[in-house]
Amino acid sequence: MKQIAFHDFWGLSEEERKNQYQYLSDHDKFLVRISMNPGVVSSQCNHCRHYWGFGRCDAYPDNIPCEILGNQFEHTTPYEGDNGIWFEPKQE
Repeated sequence: MKQIAFHDFWGLSEEERKNQYQYLSDHDKFLVRISMNPGVVSSQCNHCRHYWGFGRCDAYPDNIPCEILGNQFEHTTPYEGDNGIWFEPKQE
């Protein structure tokens, strides 16, 4: 199969893109990967009863550490500076 260009790649259907990706140059594969939508990742904080919004909560009134906010650390156990306040589910 002939090599496909980056600008032509996005004109294909999703199924065709899956099949044609292998024919892109390494540079164009890189461009495709950085152009893709990473999707939405919901923070555990959005579901915690202590969360105030805007990256602040009862445990971290100034700013929640990015490890917690970004879900790299599940805040069901102690984390530095949390003042003993951990994740508790919101009462829906």
